[in-house]
Amino acid sequence: TIFWRPILLTLISEELAISDGLPVKTIRCCILLALAILVSVTIKIFGALLITALLITPAVAARGLSKSPGSMMFIASILGALSILGGLGVSYNFDLPTTPAIVSVSFLIFALGLGWNKLRFS
Repeated sequence: TIFWRPILLTLISEELAISDGLPVKTIRCCILLALAILVSVTIKIFGALLITALLITPAVAARGLSKSPGSMMFIASILGALSILGGLGVSYNFDLPTTPAIVSVSFLIFALGLGWNKLRFS
């Protein structure tokens, strides 16, 4: 929680973070380093397609369903977990490869979120 505000402020507006006296370059480097370590370790374990899908799809789906960055992070985490659990279930029940099943469920959740967002704002 003590790191959330500086990280969020740096990601939203670097100029505002600088005016607030935050070490923007250090925070940005730490974020990029953590992301690089996460991606490089998990790509070797799970594969590039799955990691890319789980990094991008839940966040994009949560963007239209949330009203604040904090709720977006929470919703994206839930959607990512649902993608994994749903994909594992589809893979097990239909005897399909796991990674494509997880990516397909993740895309389906994204499409449903996009449709929900269009219905909500039309």
